[in-house]
Amino acid sequence: MQSLADESFHVWRVWAPDDWITNGCSSQEHSFEMSAEGLRYPDGMSTVEIEHRHLRSAIEFAVEMARIGQKARPALAFPQELKSVLSQKRVPTATLGRLRRAIEAATEFRRVLGVAATPELVDEIGRLWLAQPEGWEAKALDLVKQADAVETQRAEANELRKEQRRREAAEQAAIRSRTEVAVAMARVSELEGDMAALREEHERVQSEVAHLRNEIHEARTEARHERDRTSAARQEVARLTVELESERSQLGEVETLRDQALSERTQQAVETHQLIEAVEAARRLLAQLEEVAERAGVRQAVRDASGRMAAARNPLALPGGVLGDSELATDYLLRSGALVIVDGYNVTKLVWPSEELVTQRERLIDVAEAAAQRTGADIVIVFDGADVVGAHTRRRRMIRVLYSEEGSIADDLIRREVNRTPVDRPIVVVTNDGEVIRDVRAMGANTVGSSAFANWCRN
Repeated sequence: MQSLADESFHVWRVWAPDDWITNGCSSQEHSFEMSAEGLRYPDGMSTVEIEHRHLRSAIEFAVEMARIGQKARPALAFPQELKSVLSQKRVPTATLGRLRRAIEAATEFRRVLGVAATPELVDEIGRLWLAQPEGWEAKALDLVKQADAVETQRAEANELRKEQRRREAAEQAAIRSRTEVAVAMARVSELEGDMAALREEHERVQSEVAHLRNEIHEARTEARHERDRTSAARQEVARLTVELESERSQLGEVETLRDQALSERTQQAVETHQLIEAVEAARRLLAQLEEVAERAGVRQAVRDASGRMAAARNPLALPGGVLGDSELATDYLLRSGALVIVDGYNVTKLVWPSEELVTQRERLIDVAEAAAQRTGADIVIVFDGADVVGAHTRRRRMIRVLYSEEGSIADDLIRREVNRTPVDRPIVVVTNDGEVIRDVRAMGANTVGSSAFANWCRN
């Protein structure tokens, strides 16, 4: 643009009056009004039916001249309306009309632009508008008509090309369809041949199966006869054994040994009966201990009948670098395949405190169901009160919903579920209740906060 600036400055020095630069273009004021045909000037200027878009190149040239002229010494005077677009790379379409009126009102500025404009910088319509020689309106209108005709022809040509491309695409699609049909027919013929071969193979296999069934039936019959012969032989052996024992019983020494054996058997029977009573007492004591442990919420280690300690549950260990209360830890525990037991109202009253209880339950069940379908987690939600209206009206495919019995609360039901679950199954309990957290951790379960679980379900 340096050459443009130099040429513009040269034009200003030749054409601009002495007082034009100092006074500025703002003093060149003209009144005008808009009509349906274009800009109409009451001072005798002709009405020009030229749209603003036809003058874009001339208006952008004026803005560029103003941008360069404000840095010159002395500065080039230009309409104040141009300042609002000097910092923009492209003149917005909405401002073309306002800038056009400002440039037309600044007669001397427009005249300088008309001299400086060249075909490389401004199109012919714009140059005519800037210079406004005798009869320029008619020439400009002819050029506008020619430009519109060329644009219309170009649009029609583009539409023809698009239509040609659509027709060619349709023909190609038809060719592909016919090809695919031919391939499909060939494939059908091939599959029919395969089906015939499969039918023959099926008939051969059926024949072999019938033959094998006959062989199996014969083998079973032979095995049954063999069992009958074996049973008869065993009966004969038993009979001979009885006869042998009968002969031995006649010996005195055998009688003495038999009496001793009978005495020892009697003693063993008494000891066995006492042992059975002791085992039954131990079982009753074990049942009482388990009942006490369930009521207290802590699963204690109990010795079994053989005296060995019962196995204890081990909590899941987090991967290295994962903090215990982080989102990563929550996601790892809930996706680990562990049984997830959720303290229902502890979650809902924290997340949806303003909702009614029935709405809270349904919202928690819905988000938990969606999370279970998405992750495969085994989720059990525990609520207070089995007599809640609608508690069992909906059946869930992926999660289970439990309600505490009359006289107990959800916290007790959570402890019993942890206690009843085999110790080799990891458990994650979702709650913010401090007592429940303490008790289930003592039973080897992991815990996750209620808000962390709700966020995990909704993510």
